[in-house]
Amino acid sequence: MSALSQLQIELIRGDIRQNGVELVDLEEDLLDHICCTIEEQLDGTMSFEELYQSAKKKVFPNGYREIQEATNYLITQKYNNMKKTMNVLGIAGSALFLIGSIMKTLHLAGSNELLALGTASLVLGYLPLMLVLSLQQTDLVLGKLRNMSGYLGATAIVLGVFLQILHFSGGKLFFLVGVALFLLVFVPLFIKSVGKESMMKIQPTTLSVLLIAMVSALFAFNNKQPSTAYINSLLAVNNSIEASYTLKKERLVKMVNAQSELAKTTEETLAYIDKLKYYIVTTVDNKSTDGKLKSYNVTLFNDVTNDILIDNSTSHSYNGKALQQHVEKVINILKKENSGLKTILLAKGGDKSWTETHFKNKTLYGIYTTLSSFQLEIVSLEMETINSK
Repeated sequence: MSALSQLQIELIRGDIRQNGVELVDLEEDLLDHICCTIEEQLDGTMSFEELYQSAKKKVFPNGYREIQEATNYLITQKYNNMKKTMNVLGIAGSALFLIGSIMKTLHLAGSNELLALGTASLVLGYLPLMLVLSLQQTDLVLGKLRNMSGYLGATAIVLGVFLQILHFSGGKLFFLVGVALFLLVFVPLFIKSVGKESMMKIQPTTLSVLLIAMVSALFAFNNKQPSTAYINSLLAVNNSIEASYTLKKERLVKMVNAQSELAKTTEETLAYIDKLKYYIVTTVDNKSTDGKLKSYNVTLFNDVTNDILIDNSTSHSYNGKALQQHVEKVINILKKENSGLKTILLAKGGDKSWTETHFKNKTLYGIYTTLSSFQLEIVSLEMETINSK
């Protein structure tokens, strides 16, 4: 099979361009296809011009321009579909993120799940699609740098707000890095490349996402951290309770018969509370190794505490339901031996359960100190019972 000369190939290329084909990849595909068709019939019986016109009419009866238009339509359709998907993910993700932020401040169940869904929609859906579409619109190095900095900055901001709202470490760092990328890199490049009226050229969806992200950030960072003095005072209160409990427990050992039912039940209850305190602290604070309150974890709040103590307690080794049973058992024994005994350990608030009354939506400090107070109350009641005999 004969081959076309370079001049003939360039003549075909020129004709393709003159007929409105602008895409380089499409041009090469059309050129390759038409050249192969001609070379199959290149036997010397027909001139190059006759073969070219025949092949062109056979393969592309409506001309090259139709192929260009069909390709443009497919590209535009794909672009529009991606754009629609991006907009849906952006609005849905930012709405979930904002609703989750509000629910978190109100300590409502399901807030973590909404925050996670919103973050995933933005970080794994909306922002990557926006990056892909924006990179397709520019071949300039400056433009690509601008788009990449915007993507990285926005991703860091979303992750920072998400981590901050859930009280995870690194939230502030991510947020600050994202803001720095946005203000120091993206915004200057954006204004330089698009112009002074750049804000008017941002898509409405993008503006909506940015606005909602800003509101969510306010929820995340407007939750003012208590002062060091206040935190130290909280720790001092708990330490005082635990010191009183330890002292009374040491005195109690000398007063009570270790083999009695009361002594055994009391010891089991106190030991169970110690294990529950350790379990809760190490579950909520993944940095903790000793299960104790620290200055950095006093104000931590995590929905898992409600799960451990109230909502789904039976799925945990140490839980609120078992704690209630231990407390009720020791109080019942105490009342048998001291009929005049009075305590608020079994008190409930209105229609709330016992565990809800004492532990619902409390910070780590509130739960830990309540448990320490339970221990102090139990040994105090036992000492009162022994002294009453």
